[in-house]
Amino acid sequence: MTKRWKHLASKNCRLARRSWGNVLTSSHLRSLREITERFQLSVSAGDLLLLDGRWYVSHAGWLGLAHRNRCAGIHVRPVLQFCDPSSDRRQRELGAFLISCNTKYSM
Repeated sequence: MTKRWKHLASKNCRLARRSWGNVLTSSHLRSLREITERFQLSVSAGDLLLLDGRWYVSHAGWLGLAHRNRCAGIHVRPVLQFCDPSSDRRQRELGAFLISCNTKYSM
């Protein structure tokens, strides 16, 4: 991991402790470091959210990831078996499409 991403990982962990300290575990911090290293997502930019004990990438995070990887677009569709409109809970499947090779990049 480059120095820049190490700094971002440390910053993400500090902010995560402040934001979700009461539910954050060492496993959460370890996976946050891995996500930061691999995808360069930022907690302070709103790219990542901790919901129900899991890290989720926000739409802003997906847009940034697609932009950094020179993707032509993002395709979003609902995963109906995980949606519950009565509780305003929706799960989506996202895929970003690369310009050069027309292959699907997903997380």
